[in-house]
Amino acid sequence: MGNELIYKKITFIRDSLSKLKRILEFRKEEGDKEKKEFLLLSAEKKAEEIIESAIKINQSILKKELNHFSESYYDSFMDLEKLEIFEDEFLEKLAKTAGFRNRLAHDYMDLDEKIVERTLVNVLKIYPNYLLRIIEFTSFSGNK
Repeated sequence: MGNELIYKKITFIRDSLSKLKRILEFRKEEGDKEKKEFLLLSAEKKAEEIIESAIKINQSILKKELNHFSESYYDSFMDLEKLEIFEDEFLEKLAKTAGFRNRLAHDYMDLDEKIVERTLVNVLKIYPNYLLRIIEFTSFSGNK
């Protein structure tokens, strides 16, 4: 993935975060149980897309900067430590979202709705900082 595609993914994540926020707001307002369920499914899909796009960005940066490809989605976040883009504690939070993405993609019938909702809110909290740091890194390292 070249720099142009990284910036397209960044734009996609930014737009998807906005959509995720709106979906969760609609879900709070909605009273109908079935509609709330559909909104949760929509929110889960958006979160999965956000996290998947971040993983692709991570792998692209790691390949370009270190000629490295992470073995797992989780590692694609943790391996960014080598580039000193994020603090270790923040990387751990991001990496945990990779596990959430995997559960959404593969174990969706066994998810606790309250945990899903908390994690979706967490995605809204941490991914704007992820984007900011990735943009700063790619700009300062001449990768624009």
